[in-house]
Amino acid sequence: MTEQEAHVILDELRNGSIEEYRVGKEDFLFFRTQLTAQKDFMHFSGRAEKGGSAVYTYSETPRK
Repeated sequence: MTEQEAHVILDELRNGSIEEYRVGKEDFLFFRTQLTAQKDFMHFSGRAEKGGSAVYTYSETPRK
C-alpha cells in the first residue's frame, strides 16, 4: 500500500462511497499511521479481526 492509496481509501470512507475498508495485517501499521494523521481521525473507527486484519468505518459523529 502506498500513501496515495491510503489517502484515497480514507477519502472514500469519508465521503461515503465505501461503507467500510478491511486492512490486512501486512498493511495495518502503515494504514494506521496515515489514519492517525487525519484532522478528522476521531470520526474513524476500527474493529480488529482474527488473524491481524482490521475493518475501518467512518461516522459523522466523532468518537469520545
